[in-house]
Amino acid sequence: MKPRNWSPNSGPHDGRPWQLRGPRPKRRTPRPLIDSLVYLDIRSLGRRGQFPKDWFGTNVYGDQHFLFPGIKTIRTTRAKIAIEFYGGTNQIIPIEWFRPGYGGYRPIGKCGCGRRAFRLFKIGQRLVCYRCTNGRYATQVGCSKSRPHIQSRRLQNLLSSLPTGLWGTTHKRLWAQYHALKPRGTYKSRLLTERILRPRSRYRLRGMACQFIA
Repeated sequence: MKPRNWSPNSGPHDGRPWQLRGPRPKRRTPRPLIDSLVYLDIRSLGRRGQFPKDWFGTNVYGDQHFLFPGIKTIRTTRAKIAIEFYGGTNQIIPIEWFRPGYGGYRPIGKCGCGRRAFRLFKIGQRLVCYRCTNGRYATQVGCSKSRPHIQSRRLQNLLSSLPTGLWGTTHKRLWAQYHALKPRGTYKSRLLTERILRPRSRYRLRGMACQFIA
């Protein structure tokens, strides 16, 4: 069986067939965990009303280190987002507006590679899409037992931080989903950090409940 992404013209050749060349060399730098990276969610900026109402205004948000570590200032317009990092590095993120099926307009960012993305992850002094990070999710790194444990812990953290006043059906739906995901036994791993176990999805929530999801 040939290895994945094998090509007869790829890699150095020493006269031996590919079955005798041995395993691939290890990566010099490990791939980052996408779940542990700092990211900027364009949708959250739109839900919080941080974009100006017209195409001529500019909103400036300084001292963003507590929300986005490494980012000093965020300037938003209807056409772009200007990011200033600590150290003097600047980046311009183009913004496009699309009309979803529920009406209204939603912002989406554009990575330097040309892909559109809602979340841009911080790699060094740049914000890039998840493909440009060349990283992996925590559920891809662990074994088959890690995925249900991580998903159930994320949902548990969400349920413990939700405000009062939600619909009873919403609580019942989330608790039913939690019990369906909750695996038996315990699982300990270095992947179970505070940042990785933060909720990563909105779980079909609306209104004030969405502010508890990063």
